[in-house]
Amino acid sequence: MRFSEEQKGHVMVLQLDGKIMGGPPTKSLCNRMGELLKNDHLQLVLDFSKVQWINSAGIGTIIGCLNAMRQKGGDIRFANVHDTTEHCFHITKIDTIVEMFESVDDAVASFMVAMK
Repeated sequence: MRFSEEQKGHVMVLQLDGKIMGGPPTKSLCNRMGELLKNDHLQLVLDFSKVQWINSAGIGTIIGCLNAMRQKGGDIRFANVHDTTEHCFHITKIDTIVEMFESVDDAVASFMVAMK
């Protein structure tokens, strides 16, 4: 699993790529999200357009980061979630606690609406 990042206004977008299955690559993602949080980047979009698979360890890592973000007053949105990943999120009920959007632009815009 790899990721790249792009800032869109006050929102940081992390584009995830590959399989999110725990271990060092997922830990690297969590560490980066922690760094963003320390630097007051409290609005984060995770772009799942290139994610091939996610397992329970990957989901657990993302939920841990979500909890840390929310404790500091921030939030995470998901964008471009494919069928397999969306099914995992539905089974684990993550889709009830994280807003999901069809595109990164829609997810970024949702933070602007929330600020009004």
